[in-house]
Amino acid sequence: MRVQHSPAVPTALRHLASILLLAIALVPNRAGAADRTVRAGLIALPPGLGNPFRDTQIPSSYVITAIYDGLTRFDAQGDLQPWLALSWERTDPVTWRFRLRPGVLFQDNTKFDANAVVTAVDYLISPAAQRESVARELSQIKEARFVDELTVDIETKWPDPALPRSLPVLFIPQPALFRAKNIDEFAQAPIGTGPFKLESWTPTRATLVAHKRGWRPPKMDRLELIAMPEADTRVQSLAAGAIDLAVGLGADEIEGLKAAGIRNLVTHEPGVMGIAFLTTKPGPLADVRVRRALILAVNRQLIVEKGLSGLTSTAAGVAPAGVIGHDPQLTPMPYDPARAKQLLADAGYGNGFRLIFDIVVGGTAGDVVMYQQIAADLRKVGVEVELRAIPLQKLLTNVAFGGWTSDGFGIPYSSSPTRDVLRALRVNSCLWRAPWFCDEKLTAQIEATTREADLDRRIAMTRDLVDAYYDAAPHLSVYDNVRFFGLQPALTGFSESNDLIDWAAIERR
Repeated sequence: MRVQHSPAVPTALRHLASILLLAIALVPNRAGAADRTVRAGLIALPPGLGNPFRDTQIPSSYVITAIYDGLTRFDAQGDLQPWLALSWERTDPVTWRFRLRPGVLFQDNTKFDANAVVTAVDYLISPAAQRESVARELSQIKEARFVDELTVDIETKWPDPALPRSLPVLFIPQPALFRAKNIDEFAQAPIGTGPFKLESWTPTRATLVAHKRGWRPPKMDRLELIAMPEADTRVQSLAAGAIDLAVGLGADEIEGLKAAGIRNLVTHEPGVMGIAFLTTKPGPLADVRVRRALILAVNRQLIVEKGLSGLTSTAAGVAPAGVIGHDPQLTPMPYDPARAKQLLADAGYGNGFRLIFDIVVGGTAGDVVMYQQIAADLRKVGVEVELRAIPLQKLLTNVAFGGWTSDGFGIPYSSSPTRDVLRALRVNSCLWRAPWFCDEKLTAQIEATTREADLDRRIAMTRDLVDAYYDAAPHLSVYDNVRFFGLQPALTGFSESNDLIDWAAIERR
């Protein structure tokens, strides 16, 4: 097994230089409490900059939720909470009425009201928005109607009993500015209702200032979000005091940081991590027997123990506990190399074959251990794997628009921030703009489930879909998502759940 780096991945020399430069450039001149800036080391900045509708996954969601708010939000316990919407009710089978939070100001001190929600929805249902991830995720919405200043009706194309659960991703931009510019212009200087206002972008840094008149004003004055693609860079910067917090660390890294006095936080997220198989082109992975064989061939429990210190569970399908669609009766496919070899022989691949998997190194907890173990185990059953490291921006672009030249790629089945696996199944189906797994029968089942008017029936149908995906094996699901964060000891109030960080609550003692 070898990891081949693309030209965009730094060499060891460039990596060392980047750490030294960060140590010089980033270590702040702090005078105790006088420094009111929080500096965070992220994996990347959003490819769509401040476009609230381009991408809903980390690391984009970490930046977007500093600037914007959605209508609803899930808390760490998985309970849906009011956010920009204070309450909601169904007024008929296809209409939900939302009563909005009064007294909310955008970062330019204009008022948030129902017109802002209508403007956001009008864009999402327009032809211009069809490239946006949020438009696809909220494709059930037909229109939004202004009722009064603090009341808006949202009509769906079919009865949707779970619409409020989908609206954490309906981020609301300032309507007049949003209408006056095209989306790419607005993304350069976004205005939302979130706790921080963007001050400037560079390719590696977003600098934001506190929205002190916001409905949840932050406890700090400034926020610097710094792109650090390499996990080692984030670790070194945290240890040197150059940043206050780092995301996307591994279990071994947080253990090492403890000696430097760095605190850690472990969160469990509603998703599963692994390899998505590209099944839409001819080749071995088009055969479900091959896909099942590859799953059986990998010792996933060893990955959990070795790469994640046993702090999560081996995945049993694509819906972990705590999300709609979780089936407690499913168990992880066993580690069974002999059965894997038999399935490969039955499919006509007894002599083995070669695969290329695109991966982002340092992007998730334990990823290097996971990818190396996958490649080593697959070699034992005759499958040679080339692990090809690509930048996160390339991965996100390929996910959104296609262009894969590999046979699979590392990605989670994420149910954040809706805590409903139906969201992840739609992304991993024929319904996606550039699908990598397309089963027409399963897609029809997804459509029927999406349109089911009875919530209890819809939940049962979603569980049936999870079972069907378990059998179809489009994803080598390794472990239930877990994340490790490193925090300076003086930092308090940090929390992360459902791919969102509560930036307003962070402060330094």
